[in-house]
Amino acid sequence: MPAILLQVASLYASQSLKDRTLGAVLKKIPFVLAETPPAEGAPQEEIDEYDRRQKLATTAASSPQMVRDRFFTYELANGTIQEAGEAALDSDIEYVVNFHWSDVAKTI
Repeated sequence: MPAILLQVASLYASQSLKDRTLGAVLKKIPFVLAETPPAEGAPQEEIDEYDRRQKLATTAASSPQMVRDRFFTYELANGTIQEAGEAALDSDIEYVVNFHWSDVAKTI
């Protein structure tokens, strides 16, 4: 059953879900920073994507709550998390952060 708007608003107020989203963002940082840069001669789009992902990782390290808030909108839009509410699995929260890392990187 899809979440109703009051359920989504309730999740928005959940400090526990925000804290767990922050944990997922912080956990992702070292993995992104360890990514191999594109090879010489790689398409510019690939280079730009790499640069955006790296910039998001460094921004998340210095302004973690700001970055968490960007990911939190994706958490709230995820049907699995909407249905589970605060009982959402950490793996579901991490999935959203991992899946949307490049999307959020475009906004930084």
